[in-house]
Amino acid sequence: MWVIPCFLSAGGALLLGGVLFSKRARNPIFIPLAMVLVVEAWIHGINGITMFLPEHFLTLKKLILFGELALPVALGYVTHAFFREISPGPAGINKIVWMVMVAGAGILGASLYAWPEGMMQVSSNGEILFARPAGLAIWGFILIALVIGLSQLEQIFRVTRDPLRFQMKFVDRKSVV
Repeated sequence: MWVIPCFLSAGGALLLGGVLFSKRARNPIFIPLAMVLVVEAWIHGINGITMFLPEHFLTLKKLILFGELALPVALGYVTHAFFREISPGPAGINKIVWMVMVAGAGILGASLYAWPEGMMQVSSNGEILFARPAGLAIWGFILIALVIGLSQLEQIFRVTRDPLRFQMKFVDRKSVV
């Protein structure tokens, strides 16, 4: 029965992302925000599909993990685009942080693709385990990158004016939930 919320959240994210993409001419920040929502739809949609294709459980979980690795990168791109919009000068440390997120997600994604058995295992009762250090490194990266990305978004929200700030907080909280 948990399939319905997965598809509803994926559909809602795609709908909101489509609305943002259609209004991209108004604000260049809407394209990175739409990308975050597409990644959210990817994660929730494949989670729902897992119920219908149990024979491809490990492959689908690997695809979900790719999406979860891409989520902090997409959030980092949003903050990078915001910082570029707010201050037209060099992006400085924010660009470096975003590039480290891209590199970390790329390395972990490539190693997950090349050696999935070194990262994740299927237990006897059909659950995915991340018992090896490489598998735990993925979750550590996701957690740290999300904390950094969300803290940067909070800094941006403090700087922006009221109408844009409240619009962005609504989209941000919708994507994190």
